[in-house]
Amino acid sequence: MPTLVILSHYLKNRVGGHISFTSSVMGCFGIMGYAAYAPTKHALVGLAEVLRNELMPFSIRISVLYPPDTRTPGFQRENQAKPPECAALSEEAKLLDPEEVARTFISGILKNRFQIFPGKAKLYWRLFRYFPSLMRKLMDRQYARAREKVGGS
Repeated sequence: MPTLVILSHYLKNRVGGHISFTSSVMGCFGIMGYAAYAPTKHALVGLAEVLRNELMPFSIRISVLYPPDTRTPGFQRENQAKPPECAALSEEAKLLDPEEVARTFISGILKNRFQIFPGKAKLYWRLFRYFPSLMRKLMDRQYARAREKVGGS
């Protein structure tokens, strides 16, 4: 049996619980350099949405964390392989400390929030949700500036 089926069976039988997922701000939108990463984060959000509905009758709550760039060893490794344009785009974003992200995550879970946004992640989510065309134009301009900065054509 898949792990998720076993887990949901266990939680259904005990009635109640909480499952939390860590997506990414890239689960809200995508930018260049994240062709393999962003789709998996979008899929994780989709899974969480489905489970939120399916497990609601059993008092099982679901939360999704959308962290932006966070100062972790994984982020340091990511920076070594990032395309230069992507690195230039990332320079404009504030890097969060893991402790800040963890505090926000725990607080959101304790408040039974489905979506949990550390730092400016909620602002990015709202802008892409309500003004997608405007945000794409802005991101396109930032991408063009980043390409110029690193000498791309």
